[in-house]
Amino acid sequence: MQARTSGVPKLLGAAAILTAVLCASSPSIANAEPSTPGAPDSRPSATVTEDVQALSPDEAWKRIASQTDVVGIRFEYSNAVGEFRLDTTRSADQNRVGFEQQVSPYRTAPVITGLIRSSSDPSVTRLREIKFERSKFPVASLALGRTQRNQAGGLQPSAVGDLYAPNYSAVQAYDAPDGRHIDHEFEWDGSQGHTPMEVPAGWGIENDIVLHSDSTIVGSRPVCVGGDKDYDYWAGRPENGLPRFWVLEQPSGAALGDADPYFDTINSSDGCGDLTMSIGIGYPKRLNAQSGNPNYWLLRSRIVADPGHHPSSVMHGIFDPVTNDCLGSTATSSCMGLDFDRPFPGPGSDGSWFFNSDRGWRAPGCVSYDTYSGPYYYTEWCGPIW
Repeated sequence: MQARTSGVPKLLGAAAILTAVLCASSPSIANAEPSTPGAPDSRPSATVTEDVQALSPDEAWKRIASQTDVVGIRFEYSNAVGEFRLDTTRSADQNRVGFEQQVSPYRTAPVITGLIRSSSDPSVTRLREIKFERSKFPVASLALGRTQRNQAGGLQPSAVGDLYAPNYSAVQAYDAPDGRHIDHEFEWDGSQGHTPMEVPAGWGIENDIVLHSDSTIVGSRPVCVGGDKDYDYWAGRPENGLPRFWVLEQPSGAALGDADPYFDTINSSDGCGDLTMSIGIGYPKRLNAQSGNPNYWLLRSRIVADPGHHPSSVMHGIFDPVTNDCLGSTATSSCMGLDFDRPFPGPGSDGSWFFNSDRGWRAPGCVSYDTYSGPYYYTEWCGPIW
């Protein structure tokens, strides 16, 4: 496995720089009002990841058992990266059993590379607050804009012309005993012109599966009225929090290198009736091609989410380019997509959706897409990819 260094010191430095730059250019951010006294504070909570690669698995779990601020763990294989959210109602031993069950398809134990901790560090907290504020200034209708883009696309996918986006995609959304699973397999085939090298410099890409609530929920996050903005769907997750489990892998065995996969926890730019399940890649140009085929990239992911309040939800899928504002440090949800003012330089459109909500396709259900035949929805034989 490729050795990795902790991103925490770099992240703190990036936070300080971004705070100074964005606050200087945006007085509305620099002078942002604090939360109303007595009202619940819905701003994004901060987390940092402590590098624990030097610890054995037993030592890491002992540390988890003895420290109450650990909310999750980050793990790696040579060809996979993921995170596991700790269940606060369970002991460390019970969480370890749950974690080992999730990674059991890989047959070998991963390396626990980080402990995800809640943090009150002002530089990290402020970085997340910048993203929270930037979702409202100056583009106050960002969530509305995404909704309009989804609806305006009609029924034809846009990915055929977006060479930065995968040209094949298969989404499997299904019920499982341990939660709601969303498996996704996607590929770039350079022989057809599609390659992650086409993602513009300074940009990452997020693989969004968006659930739409059947409840009438109005407002702008975090202030929503009319339902549960985080769980009135087929699947749910805590506000600005991790799902139960996520992993991104290259099944061919190609190392993920320093591409920096992350789960996009901050959902302050979502509409109140939308919930995004998104795995991002901070540095897609660093992805390694499949061994023996330098023009082909195959990735697959799994998200295990909490059960939602509804038996099904309308969904749509999009590969979304986002600005990388991490200043060369480890990519996380906190520093991706901060600069809403930077126009997407292309090539292609700003957001390559492979099916939209106008089709009415629902989770649980499966969608297969390629640039030759377009998307296809089915429910029979819809289950795990692996």
